Amino acid sequence: MRRLSESGSVLVMSLWAMGFLAALAMAMGVQAEGQIRAARHVGIRIQAFHEAWGGVARGTAAVRDWPSEEGGDPLPPVLAGDGYLVRMEPGKVPLNAASAEVLAALITQVGVPEGSTAEEIAAAIVDWRDVDDTVSADGAEDDSYEALSPPYACSNTDLTSVEELLLIRGVTSELYTALRPYVTVRGATVNLNTAPALVLRAAGLSASAAEKVAAYTAGADGARDTEDDRSCASVAACPADTELSPEETSTLTAASSWLTTTAAAYAVRGEAHVPGREEPRVIEAIVDATTWNILEWRET
Repeated sequence: MRRLSESGSVLVMSLWAMGFLAALAMAMGVQAEGQIRAARHVGIRIQAFHEAWGGVARGTAAVRDWPSEEGGDPLPPVLAGDGYLVRMEPGKVPLNAASAEVLAALITQVGVPEGSTAEEIAAAIVDWRDVDDTVSADGAEDDSYEALSPPYACSNTDLTSVEELLLIRGVTSELYTALRPYVTVRGATVNLNTAPALVLRAAGLSASAAEKVAAYTAGADGARDTEDDRSCASVAACPADTELSPEETSTLTAASSWLTTTAAAYAVRGEAHVPGREEPRVIEAIVDATTWNILEWRET
């Protein structure tokens, strides 16, 4: 009887051990499967990331090589291809080159903060970027900033980012948010073919001329960055293209020193479709039109 009991105990213990080992193996299998799925997911994301960058590279090459590939035909405002979309960088007011009058006109249109004037804020921007310590009329130099807590000095050099506006006297967070879509720290002119009417008015065009130009370049659908966008071959050709009146043309001519029809930079979008996701993996890069270097990029 004792041997039978001992044999039964060994059998039970063996069954328990086998059950434990089976459960452990199952748990390890589930864990391994999860790790495999996670590794596969990471691999897909990495692959999509590189495919999106491939789209950026193809788009950049398409713009860079356009004259030789297309026999000198004008580059369209929007160029689409295999996994990429290229558009001229939107026409914006250049913070480092615009006159106080142009800056004040833009600030007036987006809304002047209470307690300030558009002229005061524009003068402060000019003083912030100029190389001297001389306070311009209505402007601001070191004295205006050293009295703050914490104090800091006036830059006296070009703005390196649009966010730097927040350091300038009179620029509130609300004004910064309103200005941000319409200003840039790149270039010295406004691209006539991609600027919205608000920017064209700030540059000096009359309201009616600005609306006509913006409506023409946006194309029949009235939307920017679509394939029916149109462009003027030159500033001089714009009045005929957009059917400006003589009075409207005179305002464009007066503002011509601020205007161009060529791009200082291109916005290049590369896309990659990810299995199991409706939205593609997207990388958007700003590419310099002269050096073809990537100035900035972001991933969505």
